[in-house]
Amino acid sequence: MSQFSDTVKTNGSATQLQPDHLFNKIAAIIGFTYLTSLLSIYMLVNEEVQEPYMDEIFHIQQVRSYCVHNFTYWNPKITTPPGLYFTTWVLFKPVSELIAFAEEDPNRKCPVPLVRFINLLFAVGNVLLMYLISSKQNKYTARMSRIKTLVSAVSLSTTPALFFFNFLFYTDSGSLFFILAMYFMHISDRTWTASLLGLVSLFFRQTNIVWCFFFASYSSLKILQSALERSKKRSRLLSNLISSIPQILLSLGGYLITGLLFGLFLYYNQGIVLGDRSAHQATFHLAQIVYFLFFTCLFAAPWILLINNLRRFILYCYQKSTTVIIISIALFLIIKYQNSPHSYLLADNRHYTFYLWRRILGSEKYFIRFSLIPVCLLTSLSFISLLHRKDNIWKCLFILSICIITIPQELLEFRYFVPAFVIWRLNIASNSSMSLTLELAFNIFINSLTLYMFILRPFKWPNSNELQRFMW
Repeated sequence: MSQFSDTVKTNGSATQLQPDHLFNKIAAIIGFTYLTSLLSIYMLVNEEVQEPYMDEIFHIQQVRSYCVHNFTYWNPKITTPPGLYFTTWVLFKPVSELIAFAEEDPNRKCPVPLVRFINLLFAVGNVLLMYLISSKQNKYTARMSRIKTLVSAVSLSTTPALFFFNFLFYTDSGSLFFILAMYFMHISDRTWTASLLGLVSLFFRQTNIVWCFFFASYSSLKILQSALERSKKRSRLLSNLISSIPQILLSLGGYLITGLLFGLFLYYNQGIVLGDRSAHQATFHLAQIVYFLFFTCLFAAPWILLINNLRRFILYCYQKSTTVIIISIALFLIIKYQNSPHSYLLADNRHYTFYLWRRILGSEKYFIRFSLIPVCLLTSLSFISLLHRKDNIWKCLFILSICIITIPQELLEFRYFVPAFVIWRLNIASNSSMSLTLELAFNIFINSLTLYMFILRPFKWPNSNELQRFMW
């Protein structure tokens, strides 16, 4: 009997292990394909684009000064903190010393391919964090669900406005990595670690303070909500709220320290921007919400254009016609009077946003420009409805955070929308295999096209011999 029982246990274990074994095989194939693709594109980019390009000129010049231990130099064109340069210098210093031992030339000590490689590491870290966050939030255990979660993470990591900059020396990949790491620790209830990672993220991009605010505020309000729910009698309400304050301070002390340090930075720096302040002044630009919704509709169309979402949208317009009319009028006024382009956007035809602005977002043809109104209505409704697994506190704080990050920006840059888009995409409540397949196929197509244009279709401006390249 014992032998039979052991056999059953053994067979049961084998049965339980088999799905994990299959998942590991599929995960290995997906991982190998993803890494091979990253490395192949990386090598092709460095073969064809050997010199720093666009903003890389400032970023690589800055990191090269660190390579020769000059930490006092600061390029006045750089607007973000030196986190990327310090990280690159720390990680690759031994390699750079081997490459150019006893050399004092920063170009030899920190060659372009070496410093660009840092974002490949961040890219791998980002896709892993996306998978971990999705797995933890959805608590997937079934084999197919785990596979779908992995494919979903890979698909999200190939969002064109994110994927493209994995191969250049920009701050986006590193900034997103620390936001996602903070998010993962937040949902793991490790708030002090999350706040520390949030502090590190500020060394990559100052506006990440908003995501620190988002996670800290949500945790605080959930503690207060719990205190309210415990207060069965109104007489105990005040005492429960007061007693929850030490719990908030204890669990969120790290965020408070981060906020205090950021406040000191603002005071010392006399503002949030480090360099090129005249071109990056805070403004009140409501059209950024329209741009963000357009961005979301563009890269999340397979999720937004689901039949259920379209039905829900039509039903909402019918049942809430007055609300829809008011929102439509507001969008009309924003597009007509707040749709002002930054001088950088109009002056540089190397960015795809230049063409999107001229032909759609800022088109002189009213029909095209105001066709954004139904697009924004559909996207905004889908944006919220796809978050139905999240509570109202989370949704309100998330929307508030998006507004705080986007509205003060005058310059239209799709890169600035990526963190909010990624967090939203990680939380949408849809399990459609068709949407996931279409999203991945669309991302691969757009990435192939944009990388082809960037690498193999350079052009020259009149009266200039320098090669120019199209990019996000």
